[in-house]
Amino acid sequence: TATFTMAMMPGSPQLQNMVPSIELGTPLTAAPLVGLAATFVTVPFGVWYMRRELTKARARGETYEGASLDAGSTGREPNLFLSFLPLLVLLIVLNVLPQLSHFQDPERDRRATMGAVMVMGLLAGILAAAIAFRRHIQKQADTLYRGSYNSVMPLINTVAVVGFGGVIEQTIGFELIKDQMLDIPGGPLVSLSIAANVIAGSTGSALGGLGIALPALAPTYLEMGVPAEVIHRIAAIACGGLDALPHNGAVLAALTVTGLTFKQAYRHIFVCAVIGPLLGLVAAILTATLLY
Repeated sequence: TATFTMAMMPGSPQLQNMVPSIELGTPLTAAPLVGLAATFVTVPFGVWYMRRELTKARARGETYEGASLDAGSTGREPNLFLSFLPLLVLLIVLNVLPQLSHFQDPERDRRATMGAVMVMGLLAGILAAAIAFRRHIQKQADTLYRGSYNSVMPLINTVAVVGFGGVIEQTIGFELIKDQMLDIPGGPLVSLSIAANVIAGSTGSALGGLGIALPALAPTYLEMGVPAEVIHRIAAIACGGLDALPHNGAVLAALTVTGLTFKQAYRHIFVCAVIGPLLGLVAAILTATLLY
């Protein structure tokens, strides 16, 4: 959830892939080869590490522990292909609607358009899930309540971080930092990547790093001739590196849900969600440099 599915794969429905679309007017599938290059590095690395740790855990005699995850299920498993339906509906709506001529009207506000598409996509996915799993989840009203309740704190945290970034962006100090970022050797893609990573690590939020770095630096890079689609993909991938430090809200939530401690689990999170995406980012920058 914090690696290739977040912002590397073209068409991802994650906010980290949507924010650049709102800012730059690019499709969710922007620079697909750049994203795939990062994916082809990050996924094998993560699988290798997990297989390595699994082998060591088996040698120590470790096993899975039982957990109660009852969500009102009837106990009957749904059809495998039916289970993919809500995800497919979400992806189709998010990636097809913006391409329709009605949504390509230059007179329309880009933020309002993408916001409407996001809402419609999510509602379509929820409706598809309710219909597809109506025989498997008897307490659908309870499930909707839990989903709504659990979304409140992540929503507040995200809004707070992005709002905080908007305030920082207006300060004199931020202008000095931005100028220093632009002077980093290696080209605009390197400086954009470093800026997104540093800010994401500082705020403990990928979306926070993206929301601060992209509006501040993208206009300058566009003037330098860097394609908007490349800025979209590199910025989206870059914000997913140092964001998964110990103070990240998603890390804390994952440890809470699994009942694990930092000592037990964080090193695995660090390797898979920090080192892996950083390696993928290097592949993305090299690919973008070659292709664009």
